[in-house]
Amino acid sequence: EASSTSDDASAKMDIDAKEVDTTDKTNADATTDTSTADPSTTNGNKDKVVEKIGENDKSTDENEAKKRKIDVSSTSNNSTTSLNNNNNNNTSPPNNNENNTNNNKNNNPTKKKRAKKKHIDPKVIETRRAIQQCCATNNLSLALEHYNKALLGDIQIEAQTFYNLLNLCDGLAGGSRNRKGKNVHVGTPKSSKVEKEDPKDEKEEEKIVEVSRAERSAQAFKIKSYMDTHSIPLNETAYTALIRILSKSFDYTKASEILTQAESTQQCNVKLRLYSPLLHAYTIQNDIKGALGVWSRLHLIKLHEKEEGERLKLTEREYNWLLECAVRCRNVKVMTRVLSDLAEDVLVPGVDTTKVILSWFEQENELMMKKEDGDGKVEEMKIENENEEMKE
Repeated sequence: EASSTSDDASAKMDIDAKEVDTTDKTNADATTDTSTADPSTTNGNKDKVVEKIGENDKSTDENEAKKRKIDVSSTSNNSTTSLNNNNNNNTSPPNNNENNTNNNKNNNPTKKKRAKKKHIDPKVIETRRAIQQCCATNNLSLALEHYNKALLGDIQIEAQTFYNLLNLCDGLAGGSRNRKGKNVHVGTPKSSKVEKEDPKDEKEEEKIVEVSRAERSAQAFKIKSYMDTHSIPLNETAYTALIRILSKSFDYTKASEILTQAESTQQCNVKLRLYSPLLHAYTIQNDIKGALGVWSRLHLIKLHEKEEGERLKLTEREYNWLLECAVRCRNVKVMTRVLSDLAEDVLVPGVDTTKVILSWFEQENELMMKKEDGDGKVEEMKIENENEEMKE
């Protein structure tokens, strides 16, 4: 089509050129006629000659305009044809490249294949699910039966199953709540089947055998020793469960040893719940020195984590324990320090914390009254001795 349009344009240009030549000839003939004519007839023919020249000039102008139009149309046609050719040339290679890439993908022998899932022994899955179900019902005795059965049958036990067993030895203290508000153990699976109320589950709950605190502690450390011999590392939840068990039995020395071991373990990401059980145990026993020791440990970790961008800080619950301990021990310095930190970390204290703070000021008023009566001399001596020990 482009070639045909160009040929038509060239033909039109030839025709216009011929017309221009003819007009030039007629103009020349007219001038010669006027020059050779008689003087009598020249005056009459002048007007005719002028009219012919004007007509010839008009025809030349029209021809020039036609030439310009033809030139413009020919150039536009040539440009469009060149653009179409360029587009055809540019669009064709990508199709070839796409076909080549597809062929290379199909013929590429080094193509990565999906990694197949590891085959897990069905017995391992069975023991895992059985212990998870025991975690859902808080049945430690049945979970220990499944655990011992797996050990006798040389069935591999997963690390997460060990962690669930340790948390089950702790009990429901470290668990969370489900949608219905019931306490749920740490190892409970997140399936809707567990939350359904069936008569079978009620019968299983009736069969649960209670395990004493000493037995729970003994079983937990048996599991820990087995994990140590088989080089299975403990994570933060496992260490927290062990510290909770020891704190409930007020075994402070062993709990502090487990705490130092947890701090030095790489797999253990230190959290506040790791320190809370031991702090609570010290405050219950009014051991303000031990409580301050745990608090100083937390404070050091707090500064260390702050340098890395994270900050481990106490919640209102821990501050409340420290305030109660300071009130019972009547320690002014501990009380002022806890109140200052509480004001920084907790904007609006709760009802329990407010009651503890009010009890502190009420106690101070009672001491002032005893000083005036002269009955509180012995108690003042005790408080002064305790404050001197705390300074040391």
